[in-house]
Amino acid sequence: IRITNHLPGMATIGVSAKPHIRGGLQDEVLVMFNNLELLEPFHLRDFQSVFSSFNPSVIETIDVYTGGFPARYGDRMSGVMDIAPGTSDLEKRGELSVSLLNLGLFLTGETSQGRADWILSARRGNLDIVTKEINSTVGDPAYSDAYAQFRYEIRPDTELDVGFIAYNDDIKLSDFDEDGEIASSKYRTVYAWSQLHKTWSENLQSSTLLYGGSIVHDRGGFLLDEDLDNGSADVSDKRKFSLVSFAQRLDYQLSERAILELGVKATHQQGTYDYFGQIERGVLADLVGNQLEETRAVRLRPSGLSTGAYLSLRSELGKDFTVEGGLRWDQQNYGLGSRDRQFSPRLSARWQATSTASFRFSVGRFHQPEGIHELQVGDGQVRYQDVQYADHVILSWHQAVSYTHLRAHET
Repeated sequence: IRITNHLPGMATIGVSAKPHIRGGLQDEVLVMFNNLELLEPFHLRDFQSVFSSFNPSVIETIDVYTGGFPARYGDRMSGVMDIAPGTSDLEKRGELSVSLLNLGLFLTGETSQGRADWILSARRGNLDIVTKEINSTVGDPAYSDAYAQFRYEIRPDTELDVGFIAYNDDIKLSDFDEDGEIASSKYRTVYAWSQLHKTWSENLQSSTLLYGGSIVHDRGGFLLDEDLDNGSADVSDKRKFSLVSFAQRLDYQLSERAILELGVKATHQQGTYDYFGQIERGVLADLVGNQLEETRAVRLRPSGLSTGAYLSLRSELGKDFTVEGGLRWDQQNYGLGSRDRQFSPRLSARWQATSTASFRFSVGRFHQPEGIHELQVGDGQVRYQDVQYADHVILSWHQAVSYTHLRAHET
């Protein structure tokens, strides 16, 4: 995922693999994988999200939208990273990778009849081994991820895709040079899915997706300054979330120049928050008027349904001009004051001015509700925030540069 940070409109602080898009926050980027929306697909999530949870060998393409994205994407308001796993030209092969960062195994294959193929991937982080050799007192940063996919051609017009992805962190960092400081984070995420692709006719295709996910997050730590006047703090934050989602997409070719796309999605989610935090501030806090001692204890059980539907039409209005219009509707109800509906109209156009130059225009509204896993209990919040939105108006020019004369000169 880091390679996408080199694209125009993308930025990063250099440490984290999570990008900022056009000045937006890191949590404003939607990450899709094989049509699933993944929550926090990064290792060392509580420590700058240094690594992504994907083996690069698994990924075939990444489509990045830095604004003005189509109506099929919702819930985030800055950009989209749509990741597709490898599915084409699969042959029996294997890879074993060893580095200071991880140890990885990647296997692919297909049946002799060619109607089924599979992918297996597993990685283990090596940072815990490296830190033990360099400085064993710094902690134990262990992480791993696994991926499996099986694809079967039921009929020439019907294909079934099943699989799972899991990524785990078990991080413990410490610093006892002068003061006492320990931070730990355990993160367990698993997704499993079944996806059916059907070609009904030359003009109509459908995709039906059913998937479930489970997230367990347990973090804690304490800070104790040897100078008691500087204060101390400790925290225990345990969270669990589960979800079941159903999505249906239809693509209908109205004519040679027009495509209609319809989609619906419904997701049931439930979560558990069990948070305790205590802080004793030093003498400086008293001087600026802050509370010297503060304790927060929060226990919540949110649950609810989030639904969405969209309609988009893409049409070629002539040889060099393409227009796509769309409308999206979303609703969330987590049972803690968050119940809202959003309408998101969008319009994009592309004019191919010459064989090497094109102009693009996009305008639309993009909503972002707070996810069921994003309640800021550490800041004392016990209700979800209002839905945010951003209006995008984008005009861009794309110019292809020819290197024919350079290649001819080299020849």
